[in-house]
Amino acid sequence: MPALAATAESVKSDSAKSAPPTKGEVAKADQNRRKPLQRCDELKDKAQLDCLQKAREKIVEARAKREAKGDKK
Repeated sequence: MPALAATAESVKSDSAKSAPPTKGEVAKADQNRRKPLQRCDELKDKAQLDCLQKAREKIVEARAKREAKGDKK
């Protein structure tokens, strides 16, 4: 249990070091939160496959951006 507490504290200290988000980042996050969730399971056949493929691409792009930000530190 002490290791978990130490990990939580290190995460807090890392997040405290990062710069606060800009107004543009906050606005973009709010806009993305207000978008309806994409429900690929409600689509049929090819449309469902296309939807899932686009979702995977977005996930890969987001992961690449996060990793690129992590490399710059």
